[in-house]
Amino acid sequence: MTMEKTQVDSVKETSHSYTALQLGVWRVLVAKSVVKLPGKDLLSTLPLILVFAAEVYTLAPGLVILFILTKVWSGIQSSLILRTSSHLLTVVSNFSNSAVSP
Repeated sequence: MTMEKTQVDSVKETSHSYTALQLGVWRVLVAKSVVKLPGKDLLSTLPLILVFAAEVYTLAPGLVILFILTKVWSGIQSSLILRTSSHLLTVVSNFSNSAVSP
């Protein structure tokens, strides 16, 4: 398996905190500074997270809704499995207690 090098058509230095690269028809933005993790200042990164979520929803609203529904179902499924396991253990415990008692 060989990897081909891609040729950068143009690099444009901007006054913002990112560098713009033109790769064919794609414009790629590369951050100049390190992005802070949301754990340190959540309030300052919240607008960035909301913009990202809005862009993802704009690109594929059906897939975003499907993703959210599968995550919700995953939580419901876990609790249903836990309840079913608990009920099964109770039934087995009651069956074993009644079988041992004369």
